[in-house]
Amino acid sequence: MAVEVPRINIPDPQVEVIAERRKTKRRDRFDRFPSSVDGIGIIAEPGKRPIPNKRSLRRYQADSDRVARFKRYEKISGPARNRLVYAAENLDGF
Repeated sequence: MAVEVPRINIPDPQVEVIAERRKTKRRDRFDRFPSSVDGIGIIAEPGKRPIPNKRSLRRYQADSDRVARFKRYEKISGPARNRLVYAAENLDGF
């Protein structure tokens, strides 16, 4: 005794291309190495190794701290400055 089963049409599966993760790791753009001053490291182009003296290195560190502080100050003071400029332009006599 044979049982008849209705024929079901199953659509062909759609293939989705999934991007693979990068297998090779990028090489570093800069070399990092310690300096003669504690707490300060040097970042240089690959294959180069500049050796500044301690005085220059401390001066570079102070300059980079000033730049970072100024950028932080600029980020904080930007909205306040914009409000003052807006008030000066839109309020009579201000």
